[in-house]
Amino acid sequence: MTGIRFCGTGSYLPPLTVDNGEYAKIVDTSDEWIRPRTGIVTRHIANGETTWRMGARAARAAIDDAGIDPAEIGLVLVTTVTADFATPSMSCCIQQEIGAKNAMCIDVNCACAAFVYAVDMARRYLATGDGVDTVLVVSTEMLSRLTNYADRSTCVLFGDGAGAVVIEACEREGILAHRMHADGSFGVDTLACDARIENGKIAGDPFIQMNGRQVFKLAVSSLSESFVEVCGMAGIAPSEVDVWVPVSYTHLRSHETRSNLVC
Repeated sequence: MTGIRFCGTGSYLPPLTVDNGEYAKIVDTSDEWIRPRTGIVTRHIANGETTWRMGARAARAAIDDAGIDPAEIGLVLVTTVTADFATPSMSCCIQQEIGAKNAMCIDVNCACAAFVYAVDMARRYLATGDGVDTVLVVSTEMLSRLTNYADRSTCVLFGDGAGAVVIEACEREGILAHRMHADGSFGVDTLACDARIENGKIAGDPFIQMNGRQVFKLAVSSLSESFVEVCGMAGIAPSEVDVWVPVSYTHLRSHETRSNLVC
C-alpha cells in the first residue's frame, strides 16, 4: 500500500467571534458552566459567508502551502452536513472557484467523522495508481444555520469554519492501520436534524437535536475501543502513541516531528 503525506494545510475562520458571555444573555447559561464542560470560550460564526466559500478559502490556503498548481489536483473531496444547495455539490462549487479543472468531485456527508472518512477515501484513490496523484480534502461547516439559539443544551457547542489538506502519495511508510466504524441505530434519537424538502418547501425541524449524555457516552466508549483496536492492528501498544488526535470538525496541522499518530 502506497503511503500518503499531507503536503499542504489551510483553514478559514469567519472573523465574527462570540464568547460565552454573549450566550449568557440569550439563554440560561454562563461561562462558568460552559468552559469546564466543553473547553469552549469563543466560537466563530458566519456573517455573510457561505459553506462553499469558506471551504474555497481554506482550499486556496492549502494549495498555496503545498506549492502546487490547482490543475494538478485529481480529486476534490468536500465534507459537510451544511451544504448551501441540494445541487450543485459543494465540491463542484469549490472546484470551479479554485480552478481545479482536472479534478473529479465528491461530497461526503459523515458529520463529525467525515474528515477521517475523506482521508481514508483519498488514501485508497491514491493507492490505485489510476490517474489520481493529488487529492484535496476540504471540511467546511456552517453549523450556525442548524442551531437553535433558544436551546441552551446545543447552541453553545457549535460554530463555523473550514479546513483543508492537500494529500499526495509517497514511498515512505504511511498510515500504519485504520478501522472505520458506523452505527446507524443511534442516529435519529441521538444526534439529528430533521430538515427536509417536501413539495418545494422546508419541512421538519430545521435545528440540530441532540441527546448530549448519549453522545458523550458513545464518543468516549467508541473512541477508546477504536484506539485500542487500531493500535493492535498496527502492532504497537497504546503507551507507544505520542499524539492522539480525536478529529471532530477539526483542522490538522502537519509537522515534521517523528511520532506515532492515531486519529
